[in-house]
Amino acid sequence: MPGQYTYSTRDIKNICIIGGGVVETDGKSYFCKASIAEYLHDLAKITNNRIDFVTSIEDTHNYVSHIDINRVNVIVQGNSRQNATLLDVLFDFKSQFQLLRKLLNQQTGVILCGLTIGRLGTMVITKIFAGRVIYYLGSDPQLMAKLKPNTFKGTLKRFGLACTFPLTAFLSDGVLARGNACYIQSQRWNKNVILSQPQILYSQFKNHTQSPNIDTTNTIVRFLYVGKLDKNKGVHLLLQAVSRLINIDQRDIQLTILGSGPEVGNLKKIVHEQKISKNVDFTGYIDKPEQLLTFYTRSDIIIIPTVTAEGFPRVIDEAMACGKPVVCSRLGGMATSLNDDEVIFVEPGSADDLYKALYLFITDKKLHNELKMKSLIRAEKILSISAAKQHSQFLLGVLG
Repeated sequence: MPGQYTYSTRDIKNICIIGGGVVETDGKSYFCKASIAEYLHDLAKITNNRIDFVTSIEDTHNYVSHIDINRVNVIVQGNSRQNATLLDVLFDFKSQFQLLRKLLNQQTGVILCGLTIGRLGTMVITKIFAGRVIYYLGSDPQLMAKLKPNTFKGTLKRFGLACTFPLTAFLSDGVLARGNACYIQSQRWNKNVILSQPQILYSQFKNHTQSPNIDTTNTIVRFLYVGKLDKNKGVHLLLQAVSRLINIDQRDIQLTILGSGPEVGNLKKIVHEQKISKNVDFTGYIDKPEQLLTFYTRSDIIIIPTVTAEGFPRVIDEAMACGKPVVCSRLGGMATSLNDDEVIFVEPGSADDLYKALYLFITDKKLHNELKMKSLIRAEKILSISAAKQHSQFLLGVLG
């Protein structure tokens, strides 16, 4: 929404992204999620300048997308690795000093991500010394507060969150809100708020088109789940629903589970017990752009059976960018950002409701086509402008 850029422009020459992702390293190079790597490289290309990316290191060995250090200067802050050494701690002090030098510069524009007390401190410093600071709110503050446990520590965290979010949003020059819930809450504290475009693999999805019609003679139905394999993701419910569907439907039903996590062992056990091993494929975590797009393209429907409320999953944007129908739980950012005619909503935690939704989907061809059309319509909005271009325009105060 370019017309909402209301602040005056300044001479911003340096862009610094704080948070918004983690990296891995082999000691020589840095790697991160493909969508984040593309976002960083696009920002550098759009602004014609090398940007700074302040992040932390993890040791998941999942990421394969290389960060071009000629375009992105990686500043490692904090170390989430189990085997962090004294050298890592000393290196962290060095990076803290390096970051401070960046922030004490009126020509630096900052995009600050995250809901922590530490981010508030960074916001104060940036507001005083840097040229401009935009706050990226990717998580629903009210939802995050509800998820804190009813313990003394949880109470302190809720109190800290209740103070941190309003102050951080108020002090920023503008807010990039991910989803309607974040947008509405941010407007209470800052009038310069826009809905953020999703950080999807824009280059992969931009030129990808899907026909709105389906082959009614196809006897194979392909379901796809993309995400972490945690209990709160509800994949165990999806397996129960698919198992029931296999027993009553004559079609060849195939479910691909794309992701990794602590529940993978339990989920494979359910597959074995339900005797649906030939119908379910566990691929593990995949972050290669071409492979990811292939999984979306081959699927008939993408399912997000989350049990615990969360924000607005990027998976939904990726699915709709491919013109794919979506089944998702009616909670969190999904319930506030999507309409009943855009997706099939299911009650969270109900395998029976999930089964009914999937059965309706594979038996009602008209509904299938309508959902594909809705996804294609939404895809136009998703792909109208990349997150990198939108964010850079918002940060630099460029209209149009």
